Amino acid sequence: MLSKPSFDDRSLAEFFYGSLLRHFYNSFNSSTQALLEECRFGIAPSPTGVKTFFIVAPSMGVAEQLMERQHSQASFPTGGWSRADGEERHSPRQ
Repeated sequence: MLSKPSFDDRSLAEFFYGSLLRHFYNSFNSSTQALLEECRFGIAPSPTGVKTFFIVAPSMGVAEQLMERQHSQASFPTGGWSRADGEERHSPRQ
């Protein structure tokens, strides 16, 4: 008889994504972390099934500040930013 694993798939996924988000958050300076604390994060599949990380800012002001930091410091490890209305703000890195 096989023993029951200590983590089910959902618990393992929650642990993995929680660790990933903590690593992402901790990679920034304290002022950027303060802005990120106001945001919500998520991971959702694209229409083709690719998992996409997204940040939802509480206001356009916070979103603009985060975008300015990305452009001026190249501090964000990922590529493009898109506004909720679909306007592309920064092209993804190749």
